[in-house]
Amino acid sequence: MTPTIAFFPRNSHHIKFFSLVARDLKNNHGITSIFIREIGSIENQQVFEFEKEIEKIWSTLDISIGALESLQNQYPDFNFMRAIYSEREFNFFPFYFGDKQVSHEHQLKYLVGCFKVFDQWVSKVRIDFIVSELITGVADAVLKAVAEKNGINYFSVRPSKMTPGVVVCNKSYDEPMGMRDYYESFVKNGVPEDIKSKALDHITGLRDKIRLPAYMEATQKPHKLITKSKLIALFDRTLREKVPVNSISARRHPLKNPIRWALYKKINVWRTRWARNKLFSKNVSPSDRFFIYPLHYEPESSTLVRAFYFSDQLALIKLIAKVLPLGVMLVVKEHGGNQGYRKPDFYHELSYMPNVIMLPPSHDVSKLLKDCIGVITLTGRMGWEALVNNKCVITLGNTFWTFYESVQRVESWNELSIAITTCCQHEKKSGVLDDIRLLAFAASYIQCTHEGSFVLNTDKLLAPTNVKLFTNILLGLRRTN
Repeated sequence: MTPTIAFFPRNSHHIKFFSLVARDLKNNHGITSIFIREIGSIENQQVFEFEKEIEKIWSTLDISIGALESLQNQYPDFNFMRAIYSEREFNFFPFYFGDKQVSHEHQLKYLVGCFKVFDQWVSKVRIDFIVSELITGVADAVLKAVAEKNGINYFSVRPSKMTPGVVVCNKSYDEPMGMRDYYESFVKNGVPEDIKSKALDHITGLRDKIRLPAYMEATQKPHKLITKSKLIALFDRTLREKVPVNSISARRHPLKNPIRWALYKKINVWRTRWARNKLFSKNVSPSDRFFIYPLHYEPESSTLVRAFYFSDQLALIKLIAKVLPLGVMLVVKEHGGNQGYRKPDFYHELSYMPNVIMLPPSHDVSKLLKDCIGVITLTGRMGWEALVNNKCVITLGNTFWTFYESVQRVESWNELSIAITTCCQHEKKSGVLDDIRLLAFAASYIQCTHEGSFVLNTDKLLAPTNVKLFTNILLGLRRTN
């Protein structure tokens, strides 16, 4: 049988889950699959190992100015620098761990190599569509561009950010497919009663009390240096999977980096806890006027990809603080699931900024939203929570809620300053919240939400019932593809 669905797993959780789905597709529906992976086999699966193919042509890859200009002309809408800078294995981890930098030449050759091998591959195989996560770096960004140029859809799967479930996206950010059409229809014709009740429950819940969403089930757990799952993962990497690499692999230290990452996070947690009283405030003064800036994980595609030009959060916070009106504070709220991802130096530097207040992850978001002027965020869910609570929202990236009409989208430093001034001027003159449109917006997202779970590192993910639900999602995509 000819493969019809391609899976591009980005981590071991994806491999396990997609393998179960692929088996279900083959055994119960006669649909075969192919996996795309850097290097390495997957038990009982056909695998295209693209880094092996890149290594074969490495010495012939042309990265001259003329060749690069030709590539840019072939893909005029592709953000080449975003693809390079968002590749954590090339840029974030070497800097974070103090390793030798990956040369510009190597990164360019890897980028060009991905275009070459993926273009050759998609022209030879028959694929209905590709299934993966949202874009995170070089390889998946290039594969998506090449596939779509050849008429092959690239679908990204994400946990729902409203009601429990799964959404499918075909953009580089987490806006569900079909959401805009549903929104337009619901505004014009009204929301069906069954969806309306779910949307009302969601909105009412956010106005009553902000709670951690279901997709943060794993990330909100306290960080532990040694756990059973980490020991199993280490065993898999060293003895069973061995995480193969070759001379050009993006993944430079597949065994060492996860160990160092876990150790660094634990050290960061200890150091931050030791200086907690100096770095973090317990409360915001009732007399303070303030904006909220909710921090993101680092490194994560929500910043590196979906808010690329503003992804340096420390630099962004400094800039925001410098353009705030006199007397207005910036409250920087740590991410609810952050467990040692940031070094204490980050907080230490912010603690010396006179109009910046740092709050810990546990601080009550509901009260903050009630008292603030507005929220300034890259792509954070707090932007949606602020919209629901009739607050000014300034965004510097792309996510599911950023096309809502009242959102102030910022694409330059000058626009950021103007947006902040506008919010301050209208703080006490905010119009009546358009609950009809807000309800239609929430309903349009929920309408696009499929039953199932895609929350990694949870028991639900690999459950047989969840595998069946995910298979049904793919069968639906295949019918409409």
